Amino acid sequence: MSPPVSVSGLAQLLAQSLEEVRAGRGTAPSAQDIESATFLAYQAMTGRSRDYHGLAHIFAVAEGLPALARLATVYHDIVYFHVDGGFPPSVSTRLGDVVELRDNKVFLTAKPDALVSDLATIFGFTPGQELSPFGGLSEFLSAALAVRELTPFLSKQDLWAVAACIEATVPFRKETQGNTQDAQLGKRLALLRDGAAALSPQDIERIQVLAVQLANADVQSFAQEDLGDFLEDTWKLLPETNPELQKVGAYSIRKFREGLGRMEGFLSNLDPGVIYRQHGTTPSAANFAAMRERAANNLRRATDYLRAKIVAMCVLEGLAELTGGDGPISYFTGAADSGQTQVHQLLHPLTLAAPPPLDADVLRVLTVGRHGQSRFDTAASPLAAHFYTLLGSAGVAQQVVRARDVYAAKQDWKWFLSGLPRDVVVDVAQAMSQVAVVRKERFQEFING
Repeated sequence: MSPPVSVSGLAQLLAQSLEEVRAGRGTAPSAQDIESATFLAYQAMTGRSRDYHGLAHIFAVAEGLPALARLATVYHDIVYFHVDGGFPPSVSTRLGDVVELRDNKVFLTAKPDALVSDLATIFGFTPGQELSPFGGLSEFLSAALAVRELTPFLSKQDLWAVAACIEATVPFRKETQGNTQDAQLGKRLALLRDGAAALSPQDIERIQVLAVQLANADVQSFAQEDLGDFLEDTWKLLPETNPELQKVGAYSIRKFREGLGRMEGFLSNLDPGVIYRQHGTTPSAANFAAMRERAANNLRRATDYLRAKIVAMCVLEGLAELTGGDGPISYFTGAADSGQTQVHQLLHPLTLAAPPPLDADVLRVLTVGRHGQSRFDTAASPLAAHFYTLLGSAGVAQQVVRARDVYAAKQDWKWFLSGLPRDVVVDVAQAMSQVAVVRKERFQEFING
């Protein structure tokens, strides 16, 4: 039975995993040791910047993993440097000597202690080098915290295994000079020394399997069977990477559109072949192929979904800019859960002689909603469904490309809106005028123009 997703459950997960790894060897942690480590992780993982990479993520990833990988899971996201805006306060005192901050850049200390030097070897870093937020910075710091917290209770080999598992969660890396990330990790593990002793090939093999298991569990959402589940996890990432979206209802149309655009750009360009890893028969060939296929399908359909949302926001943004300027999104669409009439409720049904090709699952999720409700956006997207029904997959892709000319100031919003059916745009403008009533005359001027 899995422990509950709570601070008590986290203590239980940590204590059970640590005891299973120790198997009665070495120094046993006291209740105070477990509580101290638990509270540290809990405080870091429940910060206001965390939506996806929070406490529930730890339990979802840890489910079914071996004990050493579960220990690594507890710590693997404890530092999320670019999302948290640096170290959580409780962490900075423990890791202040590991990196140096210069000109808003982070550098590995030039004189690491023996433990940090081992970590640098596992991650392929060199003392004094700059650490990139997207090249393992947070994972490295999370591993440093993990091994420092666990050193009193684990052997050096087990500490290396925990660090290697966390290293494997650096996502979406391609082969380098024909070597997979798994193979490169194995070569770096072979460089480690405990006195004169090195890891045996069997030891390295065991650690590689653990690392692959955790790496794949960390990105398991990409292989969700249902698009609504995948998008729900994706939506939790948006406010982490776009802090302005945490101002529920008060962020502007443009800020929301920009956040959607960054996510669309990421997912549409992500190679499904770099999401999951395999070492030997872990996972099996059949499971590995199925995971990659589901990931590819989710990326394709999520891209369609995002493009439909972007087109809807571009229409709103264009109309807002042409009638006086952007503002809080809820001013133009109607505040959700307020009893106020929503823009989509005022639109007339589309009459299409020949519906364009589209993905039925994408339309379903746009219409019915993602699984679960996010803090900053409604689960269903009826306005985006309206435009996806009108334009189809190819049409929303084309409009997203056209909108980029507006972002680049090569064209204006009037030009963008002219590329859509006039009656549909006028219908949206009429609806917006009944929500943002102070602008009613200016919307009418656009409609009559």
